[in-house]
Amino acid sequence: MAILSVLLLMAGMLLGVFALAVRFAGDNAILSGIRQGDVSDMAALNRWAGNRLLVLPVVALAFGAAGLREPLYGVAGLFVLLVAGFGIIGWLMLGTERFRVSR
Repeated sequence: MAILSVLLLMAGMLLGVFALAVRFAGDNAILSGIRQGDVSDMAALNRWAGNRLLVLPVVALAFGAAGLREPLYGVAGLFVLLVAGFGIIGWLMLGTERFRVSR
């Protein structure tokens, strides 16, 4: 069961790198499904999305560290990370509408 905690810690580090890459992407269209012509301020969108994505590595690292002491937290952390991932994706999909150019 401790292997889940180690996997959560590794996933947390990878998710953190991804979230920081989005956060500091500047004007680059790094998010898939977003066309650069449809967004009024791409840098603001990337900052906003990167800040929301930083929730995932915090969850993964917290449950991974707790799972090293109590293995059941590793199992729970995997489930919580999955639910949080879907929640963040929904939050991003709904929140990007305010960055779109009105036509």
